[in-house]
Amino acid sequence: MQKQQLPRSQQCLNCGYDVGELKYCPQCGQENADYRVKLSILIRYYVSKYARFDIKWITTIKMLFTQPWQLTQIYLDGKRKQYTHPLRMYLALSVLFFLGLRLQVTYKASNNKSLNIGFFSITTESQVSMQKIVAQVMRQLPNATLISVPLVAMILTGLYYHHRKKYLFYDHFIFMLYYYSLVYFISLPFLFIPRANTLFLIPLLVSSAYLWLFIKRFYQENFIITTVKYVIFSFFSTVIIILLSVLLMIAIIIRETALK
Repeated sequence: MQKQQLPRSQQCLNCGYDVGELKYCPQCGQENADYRVKLSILIRYYVSKYARFDIKWITTIKMLFTQPWQLTQIYLDGKRKQYTHPLRMYLALSVLFFLGLRLQVTYKASNNKSLNIGFFSITTESQVSMQKIVAQVMRQLPNATLISVPLVAMILTGLYYHHRKKYLFYDHFIFMLYYYSLVYFISLPFLFIPRANTLFLIPLLVSSAYLWLFIKRFYQENFIITTVKYVIFSFFSTVIIILLSVLLMIAIIIRETALK
């Protein structure tokens, strides 16, 4: 996608300095761009700036789905120009994932209202409070998930401590960014399928299988050692995610209680 440009002014709109065709004012640093343009141009500008989908995305997603271990190694080897940055990919896919998750929760809530009598619906105070808490959790869940990435990467650091000269914490962190992105990518279609409750096991099983294969191919250890480390990693990473979820819920409940 070609990047949309906004019209530029000969003088800085902030300080009046003669900027010519410069992108930023050398005196005050403000971007030399006129945002008073047609809405269609403004939308294309923001899309091209913050959600640009180019050939790198296609190449990276293909590698992410077919050979995530190789994609990770290629990035760590420094061959990064032809692939999307792992953090950018994580953030983009997580936004789509949590948007879909929020839509699913909203859809289920709207189809499971408490009590309807004629044209009136009766909702208890406790149900209203729970709905507020759920809404707060949904808003904070992306942040909690992002926090979990370096924490679970620390588990890999411990499991492969004997290879500390070969694998740094940064390597494990990039590994987890790609794995989380893969989980989001696999789970996304199921979030947009109405009433897909019975299908939730599919992305869970596929993601679990990918994790074992990811660990096996990336760290290149034998079947038994890989399986043992996979079980240990799965257990402790699940514990971390559960603890973060519980702490998040407690913090939100305390906050809602204090605001009453």
